[in-house]
Formats: sequence, structure tokens, C-alpha cells
Amino acid sequence: MKTIECPVCTGKDYSVFFRWKNAIVRQQFLMKTRTQAQRMKRGDIRLALCRNCGMIWNVAFDPQLLEYSSPYEASQIPSPAFRRYLSNVARRLVGEYNLRRKRVIEIGSGDGEFLKLLCELGKNRGTGFEPSWRAGQRIGSHGRVRIVPDYYSHSHADVPADIICCRHVLEHIHDPPSFLCGLARSNKARDPVYFFEVPDFSWSLMESAFWDIYYEHCMYFCSTSLRFLFSASGFHILQMRNGFYGQYLLLEAVYALSRKRSASHSFSKASGEVKALSGITRAFSKRYRQFVRQTRQELNRVSGEQRVVIWGAGAKAVTFLNILEVQPDEIESVVDLNPRKWSSYIPGTGQRIVPPGSLRVTRPEVILVMNPAYAPEIKKTLKEMGITARLWILGGRRR
Repeated sequence: MKTIECPVCTGKDYSVFFRWKNAIVRQQFLMKTRTQAQRMKRGDIRLALCRNCGMIWNVAFDPQLLEYSSPYEASQIPSPAFRRYLSNVARRLVGEYNLRRKRVIEIGSGDGEFLKLLCELGKNRGTGFEPSWRAGQRIGSHGRVRIVPDYYSHSHADVPADIICCRHVLEHIHDPPSFLCGLARSNKARDPVYFFEVPDFSWSLMESAFWDIYYEHCMYFCSTSLRFLFSASGFHILQMRNGFYGQYLLLEAVYALSRKRSASHSFSKASGEVKALSGITRAFSKRYRQFVRQTRQELNRVSGEQRVVIWGAGAKAVTFLNILEVQPDEIESVVDLNPRKWSSYIPGTGQRIVPPGSLRVTRPEVILVMNPAYAPEIKKTLKEMGITARLWILGGRRR
């Protein structure tokens, strides 16, 4: 049997605290028919905590089950709350690092909106790398932004950058140290600032948010493991903070070795934090099955008496519906603001994704909200539409 090592520190002391057999492997892919959605590929998830560096990862992950190409769709930009958040992050980076008339790279640029913001705010020029970019998509910004439909690699080392941004990509990479070292090696001469954003899994653990676990995420970062990874990979961390209602970790760094500074990472400092994290994962493991059972019972009761829809057709909804094995006759549809998702189907369970305007016809009594960050704008939209449904908000209340 092959010895499993931590992908960050290569340690062999770890504990598995979560298991999901036959999980949906593609949360964010657009399924055009219910049959296609229900035949989605599956793989196992076994989340383990490294007792050395605090990394949490899926020890059963198989990268061959995934590829990021069209029709991958994970944009949150249609949400006003998310647009405000993204705009604030871009403004802070432009001001903090004097990003004016500079060159910007974004790895995994998605719809290009964040890159566009950075370029418009500082009159910068940007290059995004996004393998799922579709020919004919428009980005605007007066020619300041271009998107390359490819993964970023050493073959693109000739693209200049004063800052390299990488949002919600690192958790998809099964060998993050090699990725970071390769990134630094390709850009050593230019010595850019690096900006990374990842989900903060400690938030999910403390909220018992089992719907934040996805096969596409082979890595699950908390502040301890993110700090350890960057320091051990030769980076000097400038700052790290939480963002988006505590759900994200934001990190800025420079490559320390290129500046003839030694990168420092302390096993002893991490040990106390890892011990605390170990307690959190154990508590999550104990609460998980009970919480799933209680949520399933409540959903059975509510859906048996009232029409229920879900608001938010992202990865959270996919995991929630699949772990609870919710059928389309229980919850028929999922509402989303993103028009590119409309008329697609939820992978695995096959609910149809519909626009908010459809609620005027279906008139649900209960709307299940997948992310508490969006609850205020959802309430506002429902009021404007004259919809008086009760909101069932997941997360945000369990600390």
C-alpha cells in the first residue's frame, strides 16, 4: 500500500475526519439535461488533517477525474454584495501597492471581472489565464485586458507582471508547493507582489457547513496551513487577513529568496495552532452526521407541506443537495442570478436552475439560502417582487 504524505510538508502523521463516498466531482459545470446531470462522474472524498503543518486535503483525490474547460461556470459577480466585496479588494490592492500603469496577471481569471477592475482602477494592463474561457466572450476595459484560454505555466513566463493574482485556484491544485515554486521561478527577475485568495475552511468547520466540501477542492486551507505553505515555499508574507464575511483568506507575499532574505517557517509555532485545529476537526466530525440527519428531517417536514426552492446554484447547493440526496420532486428548482446558469441542471440530483423572475410563477413558501452573506440582497429582491416566502438561511449562526 502506497504511503500517503502531506502534500505540503510531506509528513505522514495525519487523521481522516470526513468521508463521502461517490461524491459528485464537478460542482460548477453546466449540465444541459437532467439525464446528463444525474450521470455526472463521481469520486471519493476523505478529508485528512496533517498533524504537522495543519493542511487539510482529500487523500482520495484523483486529478484525472477533473478538467477545467468549458462549460465551467463559477462566477459570483451577478450578486451586488459580491461585486462590492470584489471592488473593495481591488481598490485596496491598487492603493496598497501603487498599481497604476502597471502590468497585472491573474491566474484562473474566470469571467475576468476582477482583472478588469484592477486595470480600470489603476489604468493598468492585464493578462488573465483561464482554460474555460470561451471564444467570443467580451471583457471590455478598452483593450487593457486580454484573456488567454490556457493554464498559466512556465511557457508564459515572458508575460510581464508587477502583481500576480490568484483567486480560488490554489485549493484546486493537488501539489501546491510545486505550483508556488514554479510560479516564483518563472517570475524571479521581475519580483512581483503575489495576491492569493482561498476559502477559509476553519469558517466552514466551525459553522458545520458540510456543503463547503467539494471534490474539485483537493486542498482545504486554514490560516495555519496557508502561512506554512508560503513560508516553506520561500515566500515572505506581507499580510494575511479574512474577507467576505470571514469566509475567505487573503494573502499578499513576495518571493523572499529573490530578495536574499531567508524564508522562515516555524514548526513550533504551527504546533499549537494545529492542536487547536485538530480539536475543531474532531468536533466537526462528531456534529456532521447529526447535523445532516437533523437537516434532512427538517427538509422532509417542510417540503412535505410547502413548496421549497433553493437560492444559489453554486457548489454549496450541489453538495447540499447531493449529500442529502434531495430529489427534484422534493425541491424542483434552484434560483441563481447568473444568466449563464439558467436552464442548466444541478450535477447529481438534477434540479433545474432558474432565474429569480420564475418565483413570480412558482410562488414558493420557503426559500433555502445557501450563503448568509447574500441574505440581505435576497430579502430586498423578494420584497421588490412581492414574494413573501420564509427564508431558511444556512450557516452564519452556529458559532
